[in-house]
Amino acid sequence: MFKLIRDAGCGALGISLSAVAAGLAVCMAWHGFDWGWDALQPFLLAAAVPWLMLFVVLLFLTWRRLWAGFESLIGYDFEVGGPSEVRIVPYRGPGTLLDGVVVPEDLEYFVKQITATGDWTQRRWRGVKMPSGRRCDNEYHASMVKILRKTGVIVDAGPRSTGRLTTSDASEVLSLLGLNVGN
Repeated sequence: MFKLIRDAGCGALGISLSAVAAGLAVCMAWHGFDWGWDALQPFLLAAAVPWLMLFVVLLFLTWRRLWAGFESLIGYDFEVGGPSEVRIVPYRGPGTLLDGVVVPEDLEYFVKQITATGDWTQRRWRGVKMPSGRRCDNEYHASMVKILRKTGVIVDAGPRSTGRLTTSDASEVLSLLGLNVGN
């Protein structure tokens, strides 16, 4: 876009300078040294035309870009007269992720199981199929345990130490996490 503007500006400048130079040459040839500025007016007008055309084109390009940005911002296509690309497609993935990694249904399942069994070790959870369909691996397990450590459900955990649960009531843990709002 910048190259287009630069090239158009250089072209307009070149045309304008050549129109003024041609006007001076014609005035000198026609009138000699005895001419007034009014004789140069048509050439000055011709020199202004490329700048006017450049202004109109840049105004049009700016308006088109701003309008396209406005349409994408509000999600509406004014040319068609309706919402742009409305599709009804069933989506089977999670809507939100906790800490950007954990599916809420998986964490709810994890909480219900660990409060019932008291076992949240990696060895027990490695390879377990979660409600989202994902298999639990060490990273996913660490992400779920990290969330429970942040909320204070698991304490005294560290390297080589599994820690302990502060409560074995699953509904209390889920309410702390804000996961049983709809249940």
